[in-house]
Amino acid sequence: MVPSNGNISGGSSYGDVVAYYCDAGYEISGDEERTCQSDQTWSGTQPTCARKPCPELPHPTNGNRTEGHLYGDTVTFFCNEGYELIGSENRACQTNQSWSGVQPICTRKLCQQLMAPSNGNIYGGSSYGDVVTYYCDAGYEISGDEKRTCQSDQTWSGIQPTCVPGLSTLHVVMIAVVPSVVLLVLGVVAGILGYRRGRKRQSDDFELEEFDFHPDILDKKLTNLDKPQPPPVPARPQFLEYEVNPDDLRLNEEIGRGAFGIAFLATLKRAVDGLLTEQTVVAKTVRENAREEEIQNFIQEVDTTITLRGHINLLGLVGCCTMSHPPYLVTEYMPYGDLKNFLLKCRKLNERLQDSMYDFDDMKIYQVARQIANGMTYISQAGYVHGDLAARNVLVGEDLVVKIADFGLTTDIYERGYQRQDAEQKIPVRWMAPERLMREGRYTSKSDVWSFGVVLYEIATLGNVPYPGRERTLLEELRTGYREPRPPGLKQELYDTMLRCWQWDEDDRPEFEELYDELDAEVEVMAEDYFKPGSGSPVGGQNQAAEAFETSYDVPKSGRMGMQLRVTADVYNSEDRDEVDSLASSNAEASSTPIEKDVDTGNDTHTAVDKCKATQQDTLSEIEDQDQLQVESSIPPGAVSMNANDSSTDSELPEPANVQKNETPATIEDNTEDAEEEMPPTTEETVHYY
Repeated sequence: MVPSNGNISGGSSYGDVVAYYCDAGYEISGDEERTCQSDQTWSGTQPTCARKPCPELPHPTNGNRTEGHLYGDTVTFFCNEGYELIGSENRACQTNQSWSGVQPICTRKLCQQLMAPSNGNIYGGSSYGDVVTYYCDAGYEISGDEKRTCQSDQTWSGIQPTCVPGLSTLHVVMIAVVPSVVLLVLGVVAGILGYRRGRKRQSDDFELEEFDFHPDILDKKLTNLDKPQPPPVPARPQFLEYEVNPDDLRLNEEIGRGAFGIAFLATLKRAVDGLLTEQTVVAKTVRENAREEEIQNFIQEVDTTITLRGHINLLGLVGCCTMSHPPYLVTEYMPYGDLKNFLLKCRKLNERLQDSMYDFDDMKIYQVARQIANGMTYISQAGYVHGDLAARNVLVGEDLVVKIADFGLTTDIYERGYQRQDAEQKIPVRWMAPERLMREGRYTSKSDVWSFGVVLYEIATLGNVPYPGRERTLLEELRTGYREPRPPGLKQELYDTMLRCWQWDEDDRPEFEELYDELDAEVEVMAEDYFKPGSGSPVGGQNQAAEAFETSYDVPKSGRMGMQLRVTADVYNSEDRDEVDSLASSNAEASSTPIEKDVDTGNDTHTAVDKCKATQQDTLSEIEDQDQLQVESSIPPGAVSMNANDSSTDSELPEPANVQKNETPATIEDNTEDAEEEMPPTTEETVHYY
């Protein structure tokens, strides 16, 4: 019998086999095939066609949804009182077991912006639950409700107050001065009377009559004059030149979520030369329950992105939506994602065979590092500190163009030239300079230079975790001179650059301009006619075709400390985020051990990058060895490859001065015979924050 929502094929004679199959969106539950047996019965049992399941959808924060997860089910989302839905209200489970639409969020409803009273001001936000406080200028007093709350129906409680004249400044002065004048006059009069009385008595003594003065005209309202007034609400910046219509922005898919914001893959409709086109972009916004302070910080990120716009190695600005709620920052889309995951893909043979971008060699190490130094030169010379430079915050585009992203929550640096870390702010410790790890938390652009050294380590090892398992003891180990050892096969010159970036005294670290010049010169040496993706002056400007083959760049000399610096941190990669590193601490520990020698030649072996490339070439000619080669090629860069007959030791490799040698984990020493055959499992290690 044909199952509901399915069909069968095959005969019904002895020995015939009937195959069951289901319509789109359904799957077989039971025996897929049944055979006609000699006793004229069918083997097995009658199957049915069951609806395929889709992944369970999350419940929105400050909202809920209906149940359902099978093909044909439609889930409806709704928000709690005071919140409104942004995204798809209904999502259907489709035949390919995916959901239609976009996962919605519940964001606080927005009340109409309140006006400050004449001769006064207001303080507070305009989202559901926010309380606005009114206050008046000197000489005026509130008449009406001093506080008003944004309610769930998007109206304000209370009534609009006014500032009415109170005691004028003249009145205040008179109240303060008149008693003193009266006392002075009375004293003079008393003195004169006493003097005259003394003359009558022909005596040298006189007695001054005492007066008690009780000024009963003082108004109690004056006692509030010294009460500190709340700061006024900062005016929201206007970016009219960059504003896009939120109706032209369509959110397609959530691609990232952090402690302070959400990122969507989106489509933006734009008119180009009179024609309506659609552009793939990334839209960032605040979380559903964002406070007014967080919204203001997000607007500040928009301001920073606009200020730093136009450089080829900084993420490009497309536009923003700050007049609507929630606000959006719209940036260009980088198809290869973040550098961290890009490097991890470079380890996989199938990725390299499918796309030469993942065929990562020594040239590309310098190629990527040079571009990051280029962007950071521009940031530092513009008077900013990034504050969270890491491979995860660098994006990769076509032709290996890389761009620094996530300028985050920007605050002004003090005029003395450095910023102090908020004691409550959480930071990714393994990328941070010692001065940021210490409780005083002071940091400058030289702190970014330290982080750049860690990024170089990530690039050279194809995404290894720096300082694994040392979060709690890292500061003390750095203080005693420990640094990550040189990855096997890495050029000594590049490792020396890392060590210079990791100098304990920040004044001993190089400037980004110097790092850029060194890396650019090395690229010139490595390839005379090397094409430099993302070429352009470190001080900004869009990349032009003529710049693509430039061989030298002029970087203006500019003082760093003479500027008013600012600091940027990642709005999406800050506290409590779910972003994880892909290697376990044990594997990363092993990968940082500088033990790898070639038994036959006595020379340092190639990096794991070179091994991967050689394996790829061998694979094309020796198909029969495919499986073995794939295992060997997948060993993460920096992993120790040892042979039982290899007599090489750590002492054979020169150690840089003042760098503590990293001991080989016991698990590696105990399994040297099998090290080449085993591929370290890829697990996840959480990025730790203090």
